[in-house]
Amino acid sequence: MLGYGLPVPWRPEYARCLRERYKIEFRPVAGCLVSDSLVSYVNTYDSVIEEAARAKLGRDVVKECADESMLRWKAQRAMTAKNAQISARFDGNLTVEAYIRRRGSLIFQRLALAAVSGQRRQNLGMKSFRV
Repeated sequence: MLGYGLPVPWRPEYARCLRERYKIEFRPVAGCLVSDSLVSYVNTYDSVIEEAARAKLGRDVVKECADESMLRWKAQRAMTAKNAQISARFDGNLTVEAYIRRRGSLIFQRLALAAVSGQRRQNLGMKSFRV
């Protein structure tokens, strides 16, 4: 299989599924800028591979891997979001301390409140440490 364009986040999982289960290699051949001839070539090449796989295995394994990898990525992302806590705290000095708590570590980011203080907004640094 060949691919072009901006990759979806689950592309590595998709390529792994095709390779490990069906011995079909996925290879990106271009980024976002492609010629009409390349698009035509890739689409024709991929349709031949898909038809051969469908004839040999009796089902659309390309779509199967694409759907499964997307669902795995979405589930993993949901689990990551579920394990993160985002909060903000006012410390009295016209700064907000925003932090993300993720699996035993805290990441702090201090930001000056430009609208409240009337001063230029600045990033006061980022600290990360284990809890």
